Amino acid sequence: MDLIANIFNPASIVMIIFSSLIFYWAYRKKKIDWTAIVATIIIGSLCLIAGGAKWLAPLIVFFIIGSWASNHKNIIKQELGLGQEIRTFRNVLANGGAAGYFAILAIVTNYSPNEILYAALVTSIAVALSDTLATELGNIYGKNYILMVDVRKVRKLADIKKILIWTKAQAGTTGAISIKGFIAALAGSAIITCFLLPLPILGYSYPTIILFLCLIFGFMGTIIDSFLGSTFEKWGLIDTHGVNFLTTLFAGGKMIFAIALFVQI
Repeated sequence: MDLIANIFNPASIVMIIFSSLIFYWAYRKKKIDWTAIVATIIIGSLCLIAGGAKWLAPLIVFFIIGSWASNHKNIIKQELGLGQEIRTFRNVLANGGAAGYFAILAIVTNYSPNEILYAALVTSIAVALSDTLATELGNIYGKNYILMVDVRKVRKLADIKKILIWTKAQAGTTGAISIKGFIAALAGSAIITCFLLPLPILGYSYPTIILFLCLIFGFMGTIIDSFLGSTFEKWGLIDTHGVNFLTTLFAGGKMIFAIALFVQI
């Protein structure tokens, strides 16, 4: 695969111009700061080098839909104390760091097998969008919020069995989930999974099992994110950005393993 061809082709050039306009708008509107732009340029460049516009497209779609969801009914979120602060490089690395990692792997392995790593990238972004929509839309439209685990009930080792419990929670509680949040999460995963559909423009046809697993891994990533948020994040062992990065990276890793089991590339 030619590095020059990946970057300097009509599709990539259009994608670069389009994404530049989007991020310039976001910066002017104070949605992101300069550190987020730098991190985005680095990750975006890696993806372009690894696979051209095809690799960059899922990230751009995530940013567009994620930004819409974050600003959807923002006044209500502000009233609930759930308004989003300006995005920094930490947000970019949390949601796109895994994609950058898979792009680096594609580059250092001389783009072979590129289709496996692209599927891993798409799966990681599926988790990122799934979790973003579950949080941003679930906090607005959800009604009954629950925690899958409640670490407050654990006072000693003998109480560990109490941790797996469905506990009522308020909107915005770290690790809390809702039915409508689940629906939004599934929709987010489905949107990004479309980048694995057998379309001529994508250049490779993935079997149905891989499409299904991407959808499920993306959705399950939200549940894993909630679990880690309810436990390790509440214990102070990791912050929300670390949780997001680990769940996206783990999902991509699972996809690589799944392809090794079910597909011969």
